Amino acid sequence: MSNTLVRGSRDASAHAARIDASPGCGGLPGLLLQLTATLSLWNARRRQRRALGELAEQNDAHTLDDIGVTKDAALRESAKPFWRR
Repeated sequence: MSNTLVRGSRDASAHAARIDASPGCGGLPGLLLQLTATLSLWNARRRQRRALGELAEQNDAHTLDDIGVTKDAALRESAKPFWRR
């Protein structure tokens, strides 16, 4: 499960970076690309925070240790709304 958390984050960030670096993306098409990138990033955050919260609630100390997160930090992160960094 932790591989999914990391991979999803990298995929969304890389996608947003590719869109930001695209030359000539202005006007409505550029706006739609930015909107798609933002929604993709928000969806990745939502999934990751839900999974992290589930790990914390299940008291899965071994997995939390493997990803280097304390239970308190996992609960704090999972309580954040998807739009907040």
